[in-house]
Amino acid sequence: MLVKHLEKTKKVSFPEGRRLVLTQVQRIQLGYLHAHAEAEREKGSIKKIAVSFGPLHGPFPPIQLSEAAHTARLNGYDMLLCAGFAFDPETQAFLSKVPVQGLEIHLVHIAPDILVGDLLKTTRASQLFSVFGQPDVKVQWHEGDTFTVELRGVDIYNPFSGETERAHGRDVAAWFLDTDYDGQTFHVTQAFSRGLRRLGRSSSAPSELK
Repeated sequence: MLVKHLEKTKKVSFPEGRRLVLTQVQRIQLGYLHAHAEAEREKGSIKKIAVSFGPLHGPFPPIQLSEAAHTARLNGYDMLLCAGFAFDPETQAFLSKVPVQGLEIHLVHIAPDILVGDLLKTTRASQLFSVFGQPDVKVQWHEGDTFTVELRGVDIYNPFSGETERAHGRDVAAWFLDTDYDGQTFHVTQAFSRGLRRLGRSSSAPSELK
């Protein structure tokens, strides 16, 4: 079902309105790899793309990302799209802790609209599969069990050039903080929005929390 949706939309949305247009989308059965696709870059080169879909109900597990990355690299793929409805914290940490040489890996969020199917009167076909930028966060502890969290920037991938660009933290429209994160469920305890004060017990700069 997910492969059919990807074959129909043929697009993966990236930050700043950029889209990765897919061609030759087809189903495969190769370990944790479920779909094959191709995409054209700026200079006309063709990129081979593998897609791994996570569970319909539950987060994308880190072991699946690890195995899918290994299989994709052995089979000559240039990019791996790990698509899921939610992502395990360790899965997100895998990208920074264990980079796979010669393979671009992106976490793709699947819109829950897909699970509703024909019950929806309208569909957001262009936004069913979306990649979000990876934040660069600094946490500094102080006396009295207090801490400062700073959103220093966000790394944004350009699907056309294949390069990663960086946006400053103050340019991020909104970001959220869970001060009692249990490693599984993210509960927003404080919210920040560009141009507005923090929604919390004391005001602070939009890109920094104390």
